[in-house]
Amino acid sequence: MKGPTVAPGSQNPTNPGASGEACPGAPGEASPGAPRPPRPVTDVRLVCPAALAWLGAFWATGSPSPVVRVAALASALCTLLLGAVLVRARAATSPRLSRRTLPVRGCALVCAALTSVLTITAVRGAERENSATARWAADRAVASVTGRATADSAKIGPGLPGTRPGHLLRVTTTRIGARGQQSQENVPLLVIGDRSWEAVRTGQTVHFLARLSPTDRGDAAVALAKAVTAPTALPPTGIWKATERIRSGLREACRDLPEEPGGLLPSLVLGDTSGVPDRLVRDLRSSGLSHLTAVSGTNVTIVLAGVLGTLTALGVGRRTRILASGAALVGFVFLARPEPSVLRASTMGAIGL
Repeated sequence: MKGPTVAPGSQNPTNPGASGEACPGAPGEASPGAPRPPRPVTDVRLVCPAALAWLGAFWATGSPSPVVRVAALASALCTLLLGAVLVRARAATSPRLSRRTLPVRGCALVCAALTSVLTITAVRGAERENSATARWAADRAVASVTGRATADSAKIGPGLPGTRPGHLLRVTTTRIGARGQQSQENVPLLVIGDRSWEAVRTGQTVHFLARLSPTDRGDAAVALAKAVTAPTALPPTGIWKATERIRSGLREACRDLPEEPGGLLPSLVLGDTSGVPDRLVRDLRSSGLSHLTAVSGTNVTIVLAGVLGTLTALGVGRRTRILASGAALVGFVFLARPEPSVLRASTMGAIGL
């Protein structure tokens, strides 16, 4: 008895797959009706707002303040107009109309980012224009300065050609006088001093004489102050006193270590570079590893992981864990000093919470 005749190239009904063709549902083969896995998509929606914000900041720092103020006002009006369009379109239930507002949303985001940058730059420009300190700096006058240190004294000069060893720190004025005039304005100064400034810490009130000189428009400091006298410094108060006690305790605990590890450990933990030897500073710069002495996201991660892990093990509730972690993060900012790297890392940590 003959079996069924099978045409060449067709599938054998009694032996599916004998012709070499894949069968639906065979192992390793997707069936024709099965959904395909989604392809990964790169989200680039924030690239344009970020790029325009950077370009706007670059343009605004070199432009006259009146022009920047007009640009900030125009950008704010565009943001409000686009926001009103989006609010009106939100009331509509048509999906087609909702899709049409996607370009409007993008433009509104771009205008909002640009408005923020231009507004901040315009405010800082107005502060500089109306500052008596800026006028004295343009005349390179010698001023009597009383202010509060907003950063620890940092060593400068070793390994840099054409520079002498010294110390650099930022001071916000509470009283300043020059050319027979006095002003109680609060403006930031960038101070350069000699070894007598080595022990100045954040939160201390200092009094000194300095020769002022102007800074670039984009600089955060209104003037550069080259100290001509040693500072008369008062001890820090409040939270700065408490944090300095912790930092000095860490430095004291590292004194028994060899010179380089003992100076490097406080900088890795809290960004305290006051004890790092000059030779190690030069080695870190030449090897491109000087960023290791700055507080970064790794420090914030360790702090938050320690707090969250401990509270979770104790069975503390979620809300209490978040509040305690936020308080620890704020305390760490004061302890490590509110430098740009600390603020960036802490901001991202707060967003993560």
